[in-house]
Amino acid sequence: MANILLRSPHYIPLNRAGASYATLELTVNGLLRYTITNNLDASDNVLFEISELCRDYLDVVYDGTYNSLVS
Repeated sequence: MANILLRSPHYIPLNRAGASYATLELTVNGLLRYTITNNLDASDNVLFEISELCRDYLDVVYDGTYNSLVS
């Protein structure tokens, strides 16, 4: 999966016609971290928001200086 912006909501929409629930397995660095089960709405859709869960595994380090790619 591509990188996602974790300060903003990141939604994963699913449509599972005929099902009563959907399960999302979230892996971080190749390891299963979360298994989330959610009920479907009346139109067989479900929406998972994962950015807050992913932020748990983000280590932000600030050493007091800014690095810029612009020269």
